Amino acid sequence: MQSFQFIKRQRWMGYCLLIAFLIFLYARWDVCAHRDERIVVGAKGDLESQLLAELIAIHLSQTEGLVVERKFGLDGFFAFEALKNGDIDLYPEFTGTALECLLHETAPAGAKGGHKLAQEEFKKRYGLGVSPMLGVDCGYCFFMKRTRAKALGITKLSELAALIEAERVHVGFYPEYVSRSEYQRWKEGYGISCRFKPDLIDQDIGFLALGKGMIDVVIGSETSSKADALDLVPLIDDAKVLPSYGGFILYRQKGELMASLENVVTNEDLKQLHRLVEIEGMEVGDVVRNFYFQKMDDQGRISPSFTHLR
Repeated sequence: MQSFQFIKRQRWMGYCLLIAFLIFLYARWDVCAHRDERIVVGAKGDLESQLLAELIAIHLSQTEGLVVERKFGLDGFFAFEALKNGDIDLYPEFTGTALECLLHETAPAGAKGGHKLAQEEFKKRYGLGVSPMLGVDCGYCFFMKRTRAKALGITKLSELAALIEAERVHVGFYPEYVSRSEYQRWKEGYGISCRFKPDLIDQDIGFLALGKGMIDVVIGSETSSKADALDLVPLIDDAKVLPSYGGFILYRQKGELMASLENVVTNEDLKQLHRLVEIEGMEVGDVVRNFYFQKMDDQGRISPSFTHLR
């Protein structure tokens, strides 16, 4: 009787081991099947886009085992054209740019409204998918040196408008921004007269010129680390005419993999990454890789709770 029970236990243990082994083989087969797949991640030329694209590339490689090809630094609207033509599979985009420049729609106030409209229009017009929001808003800000703003007693764009009309300040915009409908919305929303002509200047040079006091106001991304380095302050959009630039992924395929990137990075996180590249001179790939692996949880997914980079 004892011998029979022993044989029965041994047989049961054998079944359990066989099942565990089959589960292991299936998991390995699933990973290996993914590893033969290739996906092409694109990015525009700005630093925010390249940081987010590198984060996406590392995530897809690490969690899905995909072979990732990178096509970064696509100028202007080339990223969108490359996506439509099938040259890339996805790239990070922003609600303000997507609506105003690609879809030629007026961006509603707030990131959520713009995101919903982008989802509807990209699917309807092009059959493209829009991921959940990545968690950053890279909207444009009007920056002034803190000391200059304090001397002029200015904190809001409505106060800047009055100084512009009185010709007491010099404003520097880069040419691409002036060509946007957002620029006209700013002028109309704050009553800027048609005689106003900003200094047209490259964005990087604009920050240097502002730091040296050659101009009084420059426009730049809310997540730029140069604002902190130069002790600049953003002026409040009190008329709320400037659109949101919430980040998302525009994609042709693999939409089911995008949900885990929802709210993956904050503005403060992106500003820290900016600083490491712009100020410290580190490479984008190294910076993002360090950031990513600090944020992964035990299952190999990005944790929703972040601490800032040291």
